[in-house]
Amino acid sequence: MIYGALGDIEEYRGMLKGLDVLIDWLEENDPAKLEVGSHPILGDKVFANVMAPTTRPEAEAHYETHQRYHDLQIDVEGREAFKVATGSLTLVQEFDEKDDYDLSIPTPRSPAILPTTNSRCSLPASPTCPRSSSRAMAHSRSRRSALSCLPTPTGRSSELLG
Repeated sequence: MIYGALGDIEEYRGMLKGLDVLIDWLEENDPAKLEVGSHPILGDKVFANVMAPTTRPEAEAHYETHQRYHDLQIDVEGREAFKVATGSLTLVQEFDEKDDYDLSIPTPRSPAILPTTNSRCSLPASPTCPRSSSRAMAHSRSRRSALSCLPTPTGRSSELLG
C-alpha cells in the first residue's frame, strides 16, 4: 500500500501504465465532481467508482483483497478509518471474480484516519479494511472515489488497449 497526499501523485508516474492513465486523467478531472457510480476512463481497464458509504463499527468491518486491479482511493468528503492487515487471514467470503475482491478477518493493526486531502493506493493482494470507524466516527457518511487500473508494467499507456 502507498499512502500519501494526492498532490504527490506525480511522484508515482512510471510505476504502472494504468496508474499513469489515472494521473493523466486527474490532471483534467476532479473526482469530487463525479456522481456516485462507475465511470469508465479507459474501458474496463481503468475506471472510477464513486461511493458514498456509511462507516461501520470496527467489529463489523472486513478486510478486502483484490487480485486484478490496483485501487487509488481518494476521500473526497468526510473521513473513514482504514487498516492494513499484517498477520494471517481467515477468509469469510470467497473471491468474487466479477467484482475482484474477497473478504477476510486478520489480526488487525491500529487504524489510520485519513483527512479528505489524502489518498491511498492498494496493490493486489494487499488486504485493507476500508469503511471502518472509530467510536467517534461510527455510522458517519463519507464520499470516496476508487480509481482502478489493471496492474500492467510500465511503458506506453496505449498498450493497455491491446
